[in-house]
Amino acid sequence: FAINRAEAAKEVVETVVESMTILATPIASKIARLYLVSDILHNSSAAVAKASLYRGLFESSLEEVFTALGEKLASIDGRITAEGMKDKVLRVLRVWEVWSLYP
Repeated sequence: FAINRAEAAKEVVETVVESMTILATPIASKIARLYLVSDILHNSSAAVAKASLYRGLFESSLEEVFTALGEKLASIDGRITAEGMKDKVLRVLRVWEVWSLYP
């Protein structure tokens, strides 16, 4: 859906990044949005006009996103919940490494 509407990439990225940087956003929602980012990035190489815009736009926001994820992780009281979140985030990063998404 997002790839076919790549002309709105800036607005899509801004909306997703904003929602991921709100500390009060539940862990499950943050992880779901990280999966959404990953899906969009994976498909950003599609032969669709302006689809590649997503990669650059997300790249410029990743420090902010991962800082917010780290803050959320630090705010978690339960060790098992924190480890679960950390594991899911690291899995996404490992996949990005395999894809050579951001060398």
